Amino acid sequence: MSDFTETERLRREINELLVLRDRAVAIAHSNIEKRLDTLNEFRGALSDQSRTLVNRAEFDLRFVTLADRISALEKSQNKLLGAMLILSVLIPIALKLLLK
Repeated sequence: MSDFTETERLRREINELLVLRDRAVAIAHSNIEKRLDTLNEFRGALSDQSRTLVNRAEFDLRFVTLADRISALEKSQNKLLGAMLILSVLIPIALKLLLK
C-alpha cells in the first residue's frame, strides 16, 4: 500500500507541475502576443510616417526651387527700389526745371 500511495503522490505532484507549466506557457504566449501587437502598431506608425513625410531628395528639390524664387524676388525688389530712388531724385529736378 505504501508504494501505491507514494506513486499516487508523485503522480499528483507531476500533474500539478504540468498544470503550472501550462499556465506559465499560456502567460508567456499572452505576453508575446501583446509585444507583437505593440510591434505591429509601431510598424504601422512608421509606414504611415514614411508615406506622409517628404523624402530628402524631394525636400532638397523644393528647397532649391524656393531659394531660387526668393532670390528672383529679392532682385526684383532691388530693381524697384533703385527705380524709386532714381525717380525720387529726378522728379524734383524736373519740377525745378519746369517751374523756372
